[in-house]
Amino acid sequence: MSRSDPPTETASRAGPHRRVDAELRKRRGGGVAIAISVVVSLGCASPDRDPTVPVAPDSTLTGPVLPPLPQPSSFDVAIAVDSRALNQTMEGFGTTVRLFNDPHLIGASGGMGNGLDIGAASQDEILRRLYEDIGLTRIRAAVQSPGVEPVNDNDDPAVTDVSRFRFEWVFSDGHIDLLKRARAMGVSTWWLSPGALETWMGEASVEEYVEWTMTVLRYWRAKGVEPPFHSIVNEPNHPRVNVSGEFIRDVVKLLGPRLRAEGFATKLVIPDDVHPYHAVVSARPTLEDPEARQYIAALAFHLYDHPVDAAAQMRPLAEQFGLPLWMSEFAVAGDFLEWAIIMHRLIAEHNVSAVDYMWGFFGFYDKNQLLRVDHSGTQYQGYAPLPPFFAMGQYSKYVRPGARRIGAVSSDRSVMASAFLRDGRVTIVVINERDSVTRARVTIAGVAAPRSVSLVRTSATENMLGIGRIDLSGDAYTVELPARSISTFVQ
Repeated sequence: MSRSDPPTETASRAGPHRRVDAELRKRRGGGVAIAISVVVSLGCASPDRDPTVPVAPDSTLTGPVLPPLPQPSSFDVAIAVDSRALNQTMEGFGTTVRLFNDPHLIGASGGMGNGLDIGAASQDEILRRLYEDIGLTRIRAAVQSPGVEPVNDNDDPAVTDVSRFRFEWVFSDGHIDLLKRARAMGVSTWWLSPGALETWMGEASVEEYVEWTMTVLRYWRAKGVEPPFHSIVNEPNHPRVNVSGEFIRDVVKLLGPRLRAEGFATKLVIPDDVHPYHAVVSARPTLEDPEARQYIAALAFHLYDHPVDAAAQMRPLAEQFGLPLWMSEFAVAGDFLEWAIIMHRLIAEHNVSAVDYMWGFFGFYDKNQLLRVDHSGTQYQGYAPLPPFFAMGQYSKYVRPGARRIGAVSSDRSVMASAFLRDGRVTIVVINERDSVTRARVTIAGVAAPRSVSLVRTSATENMLGIGRIDLSGDAYTVELPARSISTFVQ
């Protein structure tokens, strides 16, 4: 659901979840056991990456060496992984974040006194689950808007009266405090996506909106957290916002030069729209204007109201203009495998570089979060990871920013594989969508074949469980994938 919508609209977003469910049921195979052969070539150099983003150590990658399984004489499915087939560079995984004491979190409204009563230690425990335990690196800050400049500061957009702007609590300060804590836990990318224009603004308020944006970004920079990215506005085609692609283009053409003139490193993201079909229309005016296009760093879209295949609308646009593609907001109601398959298809079929879930944490009335916050009224009562939390972790913990997706082709659509190369090491994620156990024979070809790999798995009975290390016999090993499971193999 759109992050600025009231609680009563939560159910209206159930449509795409049902569509995806139906799509996955059509894709799901029968009850026969199958086997897969995975071939990995490791003979290429590591791609460039951000050296400030380390590979997170993980205790689950240690454990007993598994005994070799009997080798079948044939295989029903072959998956070929080729490190020479280089695709997009991954930019990480994350979520949109509201403040813990924002009343929206618990389905309430009003001021801070109506929000959740939760101590700092409990907040940090939840943040650690997201940014340390499953390695999320991205925050999309849900800064409250409208409300930052409830009344126009003056009639001249070239002259700003900062005293007329609000930055306390949900309007910036609370998000800045949360971000600083999360950065210490591994967050490396953060960005703002205003929920709406101020109520006194409209399609003709381009200059006033640029003034508004510059004032907010200056404030964040002054607090030591200049955003690496900024989205012009969240969901421009939502009735709450309702601005055109031409409005976005005109804002970019004014905002981009002003950011550069003031020495900002902040790059712009568009259009962050409700679904890919809207996003294509919203992005084109900016991308087709050379003056505006130079300021755009990424194309972002949401997946509401359409199945994951709709992402195919955005890939040609991203490739035409040489821009990374982000899926910046979506969620599923509970099923871990459904979310895993959506991530796989976004990344492996549509070349998406970054995947952001709807909410990292949220109250139990909403079903679109990784961690459910339990409460009685305003009193905090604990939290619980929901199934998509572990599916997300199978990717986000081990597919780190800077990894390059490499070729991975399966001969059976019910067994999906994606592979990634970082620092000369290959990580493979395999999803067994079938309702039966799948035996996988993994064959590693190339001069840098490892002596062993580690297996981490999520299934109906396992949550990112470290299964242990698997020794290679020559250049191959065999492993069983449980029914409806996600297996991550880490070199």
